[in-house]
Amino acid sequence: MSSDSPSSANVMLPVYAGARRRGQGALLGYHRSMPMNLIVAAIYLYALVVIVTLVYEERDPSTTLAWILVILLFPVGGVVLYVLFGRDWRRIGGRDAQLQIATEAGRHRMAALYERFPFSECELASTSLEGHIARCITAQNRTQPLPCAELEVFTSGAEKFERLLTDISHAKRFVHLEYFIWESDALTQRFCDALAEKVAQGVEVRVLYDFVGSFFHRKTQLRALAKAGAVVRADAANWQKLNYRNHRKMAVVDGAIAYTGGMNLGQEYVDGGSRFETWRDTHLRFTGPLVADLHTLFCMRWYRLVGEDLYDDAHFPEPANPAHGTWVWAQLSFSGPETPWQAIRQTYLVAIGAARKRVWLQSPY
Repeated sequence: MSSDSPSSANVMLPVYAGARRRGQGALLGYHRSMPMNLIVAAIYLYALVVIVTLVYEERDPSTTLAWILVILLFPVGGVVLYVLFGRDWRRIGGRDAQLQIATEAGRHRMAALYERFPFSECELASTSLEGHIARCITAQNRTQPLPCAELEVFTSGAEKFERLLTDISHAKRFVHLEYFIWESDALTQRFCDALAEKVAQGVEVRVLYDFVGSFFHRKTQLRALAKAGAVVRADAANWQKLNYRNHRKMAVVDGAIAYTGGMNLGQEYVDGGSRFETWRDTHLRFTGPLVADLHTLFCMRWYRLVGEDLYDDAHFPEPANPAHGTWVWAQLSFSGPETPWQAIRQTYLVAIGAARKRVWLQSPY
């Protein structure tokens, strides 16, 4: 059969058409796969950038090596985990303009108080161990020892919460509460009722709770409190900072009384609640000039989240001079995503390293 015969043409045409369709299909498949190929290439490129960044960052070598291994073994999942949990938000937070404004405002507010109670007059400065620890905290947090009066230590949640409710009932100007976990139970209802009553009396009430720590607890009580006139806010960082939570548990009443420690706001810290037989934790109550230092932490976070400036005389009243013999020197050490150093960790390490006779450590976990 000749190549130019009609039958030959009929035979050859389907073969050519089929090849063309297959070529078009392959080309179409190639174009469809291009976005996915670009995404995968971008992930691998980002993984390479992350590895180079990890090498040049001043991190603990074991942490750096661990992240590099995770990213090499699981490029896609490893990069996602690194974005959520591995980025050094302490460095990144240092470039936060609002945070810088709030931090400087707090330091300006405390400057006069530090001049009034100079560290050189503190007896801690003359002792090797305490003075060394104090200087370590000052270098990291830029705080200094201040007089702390009426210091009370609570190891019972029932006692702590009753004392705090009493102080709230006597509030004249404002109540500021900040908790990692704000549950929804009988205890939190008592607090919401007490705070709503103070709002009705003209007292300013501000509540800050951590979005992740309080995520699984109903907000019905808090919504009712906000409706009553209190300002209630969730500390909700963006999704990239899910691993950097606000774990602080503090209360400031009228700028004169402060609470801080390990107890969140929930019934389980009183009697164990429905999950535990009991709960053992520690909390502090104190008055005096040190209250202002703790209060700056609340005001700093509040400004960062809400934009309200609380660094005024109304919220930082001039503290009275504590009578000698009724107070002790104390210093505030704090850490968080907004701090460039792991101050609390470093303070522990310095204290343990300087110990000569014994080291006592206590934790509910």
